[in-house]
Amino acid sequence: YTDPRCRKWFLEHTMRIVGRTNTVTGVPYAEDPTIMAWELQNEMEGTPEAAAARRGWFAEVARRIRQVDSNHLVVPGLLGYRLQDERLAWIEMCKLPGVSYCDQHVYPDEHLRSRGLRNMNRYVDDRVQLAHHVVGKPVVFGEFGFAGHGGAYGRARWHRRFLQRLFFDGGNGALVWIYQPTLSWRRRYGILVDDARHVPLRRALASA
Repeated sequence: YTDPRCRKWFLEHTMRIVGRTNTVTGVPYAEDPTIMAWELQNEMEGTPEAAAARRGWFAEVARRIRQVDSNHLVVPGLLGYRLQDERLAWIEMCKLPGVSYCDQHVYPDEHLRSRGLRNMNRYVDDRVQLAHHVVGKPVVFGEFGFAGHGGAYGRARWHRRFLQRLFFDGGNGALVWIYQPTLSWRRRYGILVDDARHVPLRRALASA
């Protein structure tokens, strides 16, 4: 976040992407309505000591993006928080003027604090309330998913429960990880679009 060479390389790459024109449709990315947001990293995290540097880095890149593209949302791409100091860093990052909405990823199979219905509900509640009433912005779970829980029907039930709680709280959106065709290798959270066994899960997500 502070090394001049890394900052220069990242910014050049970012501006090349944001300023690109789709060679198939002829539509500049900056004007493309099929793009929702520019996410600058995937699951950004780090030590509390580096929090100020991360915020400064994001503010600069977001400002440069908006000089080229004023149509799309911009987010840092935060993993989220588990500890108190991470929670405070998340709030401060989300409060930056250049951040369009609060983002967060959650996989309850892996995160002890969000396992089980009660813990999951409390987990979602905390993040929606912080976003809306402390930060004052929308909140979108940029990734969420459930891997096990009794096959496709069990997974469907847990995905539905998560979304019900999110929307009950007034949350603004969630992007499931991950729709895919059958591959020669298996993703733990894959939702297969060409496998009838995954129909109950796809229907649950579609109805939500």
